[in-house]
Amino acid sequence: MSDGLPAIRLLLIRPDSGHDDFAMQARDSGARVFHHPVMSVEPISSRAIEATLRQLDGWDKAIFVSRTAVRLCFSRLRALSLRWPSGLEAYAVGKSTAGELLKEGVDVQVPEKMMSSEGLLALSSLQHVAGKTILIFCGEGGRELLAHTLGQRGAAVSRCELYRRQPNLAEKEVIESLLAGQELDLIVAHSGELMENLLSLVGEGLHLHLKDLPIVVPSARVAGLAFEAGFREVVQAGSALPEAMVSAIAEWYSKQ
Repeated sequence: MSDGLPAIRLLLIRPDSGHDDFAMQARDSGARVFHHPVMSVEPISSRAIEATLRQLDGWDKAIFVSRTAVRLCFSRLRALSLRWPSGLEAYAVGKSTAGELLKEGVDVQVPEKMMSSEGLLALSSLQHVAGKTILIFCGEGGRELLAHTLGQRGAAVSRCELYRRQPNLAEKEVIESLLAGQELDLIVAHSGELMENLLSLVGEGLHLHLKDLPIVVPSARVAGLAFEAGFREVVQAGSALPEAMVSAIAEWYSKQ
């Protein structure tokens, strides 16, 4: 990445967390980042969530699928004057999510290579879980792979849905303007759900412009979804980690 990413104009579409490491690294490499989230995150409040948090010591393992899930879980625990049970094993789908748990003083297991649900399911400590109780902290909807696979392995699995994602209609006009003005070189989609929301947000008259742009994705699964959606050039990174995504863009740029 020594040559940097001069003049590359990137559209970053994931929700704004207030501090985006990918955006920072991309800008440090010289890229111009247009951060326009196609989804917003809305916390869910319910008595069921509160009841679950009050009974955490009854679970064997807990899995966090995102940084948002960690932040909302621990903010709720603090509001209820509760602490994370010392005997509850914690897992994170990726290193960024694991980092949030470490900030809370919680030891966490994370995939060594593939930062995804598939990578998590490959961990040795999740192979023999018959009779174990597993709680998944996540958003409303989303992939069912973790719950389905762990259930097949004999675990009793429940989901604690802490937030819901809503289409961010406020960004529709500016994204369409960037596309119509040919002001973008690359789309950065950290998940299939984000890509699908982008396609639904942008008017069909601009879909050809959109799908003519290369799209950067974090995995083979999302790459497959991008090809199915009609994107003509898909750049697959090794993971969703900021350095992996930026490295994939730099490699793509070096070949232009």
